[in-house]
Amino acid sequence: MKRVIMVPILLAVIIFLCILCINDTDTKTQALVQLLENTKTSAQNGDFEQAKNIADEIQVKWDETEDIFALYIRHNDYEVTAQSIATITAYAENEELPELIAECNVAITTLEHLNESQKPKIKNIL
Repeated sequence: MKRVIMVPILLAVIIFLCILCINDTDTKTQALVQLLENTKTSAQNGDFEQAKNIADEIQVKWDETEDIFALYIRHNDYEVTAQSIATITAYAENEELPELIAECNVAITTLEHLNESQKPKIKNIL
């Protein structure tokens, strides 16, 4: 009888943790995408100092979230994002607009993929 009671409880805990991870991933990736868009806009407007400040903020936020993502996201999925984010600050410091824009686009694309790959969809399961 105890097993019959424990199964629904464990199932509810697992579902709760899955929903928590999906929401956490969505919130954090959307915040990073917004900062990357702000970096692109600042750089396109010629304000590389502001772009560098935002890029530094992106790096800090990524460092905070990377350890959490490592718990439940495949490492090869977020390593590309980590590499892109790491180079954005250097491009902003050197005022290399085309490279900065390209690297921001790569980071945005990989973050969006990272977010979508965590959602329970048929294409993610099969």
